[in-house]
Amino acid sequence: MRIVKLVNAKGNESFHQVVKAGSVRFDHRPGWLLLATPPGAKPQKQEVQWIHPSDGQIAWDRQFRFADAKK
Repeated sequence: MRIVKLVNAKGNESFHQVVKAGSVRFDHRPGWLLLATPPGAKPQKQEVQWIHPSDGQIAWDRQFRFADAKK
């Protein structure tokens, strides 16, 4: 699961799951991220938003591999 940490102008931090990355129709810049929060929740329980990395909100972007909870 790919997770990003966002920091807003007031210094508040939040964690989001990257659902999709690529280009969008509403902006010519490549590299947009579709983020969902809370990470790992069922899709119908998540809120989604598009952000672009050049907007300066991303503190870090990492890939995580969680152990299977069924084992």
